[in-house]
Amino acid sequence: MNAKSFLLTVLVILGVESFARLAVAQVPEKTAPPAAKDAYVNAQLAKLFERVPVRVALRSAFDHWLLVDGSATNGSTAKFSASLFGFTNEAAAREVFQSESRSFTARTVLTNVGYDECFSDDQGRVIGRRGASVVLLHSIPREQRDAVLAALSKNLSAHSTLLPDLIPYAYTMHFGDTAPLREALAKLKVAGFSEVRFSPIPMFGDNSVTAYFDDSAGSELMLTAEAYDSEDAAKTGLEKDQRWVAVHWDEKQVISGVDVYAYTNYGRVDFQVGRYTFVLNTMKRGSENTQPLPQEVSSALIGEFKQ
Repeated sequence: MNAKSFLLTVLVILGVESFARLAVAQVPEKTAPPAAKDAYVNAQLAKLFERVPVRVALRSAFDHWLLVDGSATNGSTAKFSASLFGFTNEAAAREVFQSESRSFTARTVLTNVGYDECFSDDQGRVIGRRGASVVLLHSIPREQRDAVLAALSKNLSAHSTLLPDLIPYAYTMHFGDTAPLREALAKLKVAGFSEVRFSPIPMFGDNSVTAYFDDSAGSELMLTAEAYDSEDAAKTGLEKDQRWVAVHWDEKQVISGVDVYAYTNYGRVDFQVGRYTFVLNTMKRGSENTQPLPQEVSSALIGEFKQ
């Protein structure tokens, strides 16, 4: 191989490597496969835990924070979880730090660990604020605690915008298009009920549609439907919605192969069909037994979307 060919080969290899690094760092589009989005988020999280022998993965994303699962990679079986809050101003971070640290009993102030404020308690928890970010470590072994804290402090400083940019992306990455959902709901006909009325603004996120049905007895049903990019994401979304309810569903029916969860004392049902989730609530009671109302609409919805 002559010098010219060798140089060309080197340039091609370097170009491929540069392209690979760019592809890894590039934010996946909304139309990207769900697995690619998850891989990107976990790769970004790994940057925050560099220089410490742990493996991390996203468990759940919320509007201002991420819940992350971690495990050791140095042969230890130790596991922990971390809540990561990221803001664009310190005032919001201080408020979260004060609110979350109130549950720390017999707390100990930690100093010289790279944080503006830092507490630990006797339950294996540590909370620290560095600038506009807050780190809350749950059940982390003492031998790992200091290393993880130090790594997070350094990496939050080195990647100051990573966390506040990553949180909204992770929270919305599996949101789906609501246009087909709204179009199908607009055409839905349910015997005994008025035509659907839409709320002008999404009440539960950009992937949600809020609509209302009225029946001849004077009852009103509020429908919250959410669109996701996959069935797995929709299942996770429904489970998350159910966790926010103070009571547990008390009855499950199967309608056309779909599990429908009923809160019989509250006139509510919820279920998932494909990439969509549905929650129906009775708003006004025209009779004592309100449960048939959401069930009738549920049957119609399942018939429409399970095709």
